[in-house]
Amino acid sequence: MLPTKESLTVEFKSERQRPQTDDEIVDNVVAMANTEGGTLYLGVEDDGMVTGVCDRHRNVNGLAAFIFNKTVPQLSVRVTLLSESGKPVVGIEVDSSQQIVSTSQGKTLQRRLKADGAPEVVPMFLRNSSVVCHSSVVTTTARSLLRGRRCPILIRLRATVSGRAYARPMPAAHCWRLMMRTSIGP
Repeated sequence: MLPTKESLTVEFKSERQRPQTDDEIVDNVVAMANTEGGTLYLGVEDDGMVTGVCDRHRNVNGLAAFIFNKTVPQLSVRVTLLSESGKPVVGIEVDSSQQIVSTSQGKTLQRRLKADGAPEVVPMFLRNSSVVCHSSVVTTTARSLLRGRRCPILIRLRATVSGRAYARPMPAAHCWRLMMRTSIGP
């Protein structure tokens, strides 16, 4: 049984007029991964009416592999072909990511709710983008920052960038060790 309406974790995409483009699918998957995760349904109108998915998107293994190859870091999603009211619908289940995810074209997106409660996909802007060590540490730090937590890595990064406490940049290996000792959870 499909959900009846869209939410922060549910997105309907119509394919009645035209198939969704590859970029539109990847953009929505990235936005879900950067928010709370969720499920993207292809072949369902915004009002919840099932109209069916196009033949091109019925290859569930191909669609999962395509998404894996078009996201950075690569995302594994669960793609299922469903039948609702005798019409095929594709469900793409996306987990919330521990790291900030982008498309292979460099777009970093997230989902949010508009004032009327409808979800939308918007760009994600990172305020502290000075890269002084391995990118996975920076993205983990940024994720921690977005969630409003005090992060020892961020404290060290700020000091390194400003030159106040540490005269030289942190080596990537040190960042990695520091991150492994620090409990930064989802």
